[in-house]
Amino acid sequence: MSWKLGNRTLDFADRVQIMGILNVTPDSFFDGGRYLERQGAVQAALQMV
Repeated sequence: MSWKLGNRTLDFADRVQIMGILNVTPDSFFDGGRYLERQGAVQAALQMV
């Protein structure tokens, strides 16, 4: 299985790939704009890994 993303192709046949989504907009319906400041967003992203 592979995904074409613009000029890149992600090939899932050889290894597992993980993606996290972090909403950083003030109108985010999911978290209500929880990560508006850079440091909070960076910390949340680091916790995802």
